[in-house]
Amino acid sequence: MNYFFKKTYPFLIIVLIYAFIIFQINLSISKRIYNLNFAKKITKSENIHFENNKLKDRYKVDSTSQKILLIGDSMSKWLRYRLQDYCEENNHKLSTVTWVSGNTKWFAKTDTINYYIDKYSASYVILVLGSNELFIKDISKNRTKFVDEISNKLSKVKWVWIGPPNWKKDSGINKMLMSKLTQDKFFLSENLKFQRQKDGMHPTVKSCSMWVDSIVNWINNTSRSRILLKTPTKERKLLKPEAIVLKPI
Repeated sequence: MNYFFKKTYPFLIIVLIYAFIIFQINLSISKRIYNLNFAKKITKSENIHFENNKLKDRYKVDSTSQKILLIGDSMSKWLRYRLQDYCEENNHKLSTVTWVSGNTKWFAKTDTINYYIDKYSASYVILVLGSNELFIKDISKNRTKFVDEISNKLSKVKWVWIGPPNWKKDSGINKMLMSKLTQDKFFLSENLKFQRQKDGMHPTVKSCSMWVDSIVNWINNTSRSRILLKTPTKERKLLKPEAIVLKPI
C-alpha cells in the first residue's frame, strides 16, 4: 500500500494542481460573465431611466404665460369665448383668426399661418381644421401632403390640431389626421355631441364652451404640448375677444 502511494503520489499532486488551475479559470470566467451581464443590466436600466426622463420632459407642463393663436376654419370662431376664460385664469393672451371655408390646401399653400404667428408673436397654436373636407373622396391621396406642409409651418411653436365637429360621417379625414398626427397632437372631436346652429353644422356657443372644456382636458392629460390651463373661476361676457375673419379665396 505504501509502495502504491509512493508511486502515485506525484501523479495525484499534478492532478490536484491541474484541477485547482481549472477551477480558478472557470471561476474567473464565471465572474467575468456575471460582471458583463450585470453591466448590461445596469446599462439597460440606465437607458430605460433615460428614456423615461425624455418622455417626462416631452410631456411636461409648460407653466409660463403663452401667446395663443386660435386659427382655423369657421368652426374655430366661437371657441374663443370659453378659451378666453382659460387664458384669463392662467395669464395667457389669446388671438383668434377664422378663415371662412378654410381647408388644409389653403393653409398649406399660403403663408397665412406663419403671417399670424409672426403678427401676434404666438408661442402656442390651436389649429381647428377639417370641417370643409368631410366628404372629399380619396382623402389620404388628395390631402395628406397638405397636412405635412402645415405641420412643417408649425414646427417652431407648440401646437395642437383640433378635428372637425362632424355633423355627418366623414369620408376619412379624421382617420387620416389621426394616423398622421397621432393622439398626442390631434384631438378627435367627431364623437362629441353638439347642439347645432340653424345651419345644422356649426355648434352653438354653449356647445363650443363644452367643446373647449373637452379640448383642455385632452391638452392637460394626453397632448404632447401641455401648458397651464387650470379651470376658470368665472365666465366672460360674449362681447370679446374679437376675431379676425378672413374671406374665402
